Amino acid sequence: MYLGAPIKPKSSSTTNENGEEIRPKKINEYKLPKDIGPGLLKFCLTHSDSPNLKETVLPEGRDPKDYDWLKQAFDNLEDDAKKMKKLLEVFDESKPENQILSKEERENKYITSLETLQFYIEDLDNAGDFIKIGGIPILIKLLTDNNNSSSNDNGNNNNNNNNNNNNNNNNNNNNNNNNNNNNNNNNNNNNKNSKNSKNSENSDKIRADAATCLSTITQSEETIQAYLHSLGVLELAVKQLQKEINPMVREKFLSLISSLLSYEIKKCTFDKSILNTIVELTTTFLSPTVELTIQLDDNSSTQIVSIDNGVSGISKACFLLNKIFIASPDIKEFAIKCGTLDGLIGLIIAFNKIQQQSTSSSSTNSFLDTQIVMVEKAEITLLQLIKNNSSALEQCKQQQLSSEIEKRLIFISKNLNPKDYVDEIQTLNNIKSLLK
Repeated sequence: MYLGAPIKPKSSSTTNENGEEIRPKKINEYKLPKDIGPGLLKFCLTHSDSPNLKETVLPEGRDPKDYDWLKQAFDNLEDDAKKMKKLLEVFDESKPENQILSKEERENKYITSLETLQFYIEDLDNAGDFIKIGGIPILIKLLTDNNNSSSNDNGNNNNNNNNNNNNNNNNNNNNNNNNNNNNNNNNNNNNKNSKNSKNSENSDKIRADAATCLSTITQSEETIQAYLHSLGVLELAVKQLQKEINPMVREKFLSLISSLLSYEIKKCTFDKSILNTIVELTTTFLSPTVELTIQLDDNSSTQIVSIDNGVSGISKACFLLNKIFIASPDIKEFAIKCGTLDGLIGLIIAFNKIQQQSTSSSSTNSFLDTQIVMVEKAEITLLQLIKNNSSALEQCKQQQLSSEIEKRLIFISKNLNPKDYVDEIQTLNNIKSLLK
């Protein structure tokens, strides 16, 4: 990097023209770019637009090479909006350079671009610029591209396996040459299955990253929420979550739905009946494993799948339900009917068992850290659900929730530092008082 032209002495004499001794300059007296100085600083502030550099009158005493260096630096500057626009060019299928890519190459470029975009759009100003350059429609399209590929690939794998079995049966009646041919076909099928699995992983990652980008852009910003609502993003996210079977993608879609719902739900313009569907879908996250009936893309058949829910997904579900109950209390009765209350109570009971087991084993406390956050959110959501709801309170009493709450309080007082759990203790006591 060029750090400034060398400063040459005007003469080799040790005295000036008045006969006075010339003392050496201190290091901080040299006017180099790393020590900007008032002249160069003014130059930077008033001529940051590179075309203006041609009109600059250089301050006396500065080497022109300093400004040549700055001019090159300014010419190479590129703002975040331009960088994001370049990242979006990857998704333009009309560009020749994109058309020649294989499916796997294209998907890898998509993933890299989406991951980089996430860095830029965390800034609210960049998020606004991203909307202006037309990025939202691209992300919306990516939410649905290759959707449910996991289930389709599973079906293809099953068909391939059946074909392999048929080939093996035929092999018993064929000569050795036919057996070799069939074995080669089986190997080809296995290679295709492996490739399909890779493509499925990429498709899942693309949908997950697109949902993450949209969630990040929203950032509970009401104007952006309103814009995405006008495009029907909430309805689309709900529809996709109904069909999704990949745990990671399911969790990302849940986060997107949560980011689109503010505490001012009543002021939103979307159809409020969709809240019932959201509550029903969110309730499917309230257990470690859930069996779902998924409608396949042909809409003529369904598939029952067992899906694992991670701790982070359960925590997000509790947070979203609590938000909905605060914003729209009328929906609580529907939530109880679709199993939300049972799910929350089940989480507390399961956590008590796990924590009791952890005290009698050598397992580390770090294993329970994320689960503690999860159960706290479950308790907060449960409290919100049973407030002013006599039927919910009756069900809690029937399931002996008060004894589970007491277990949690005793465990905190005996095994933990209560000062670190003040908020949770208050929540537990509030639930306990309602159950009396």
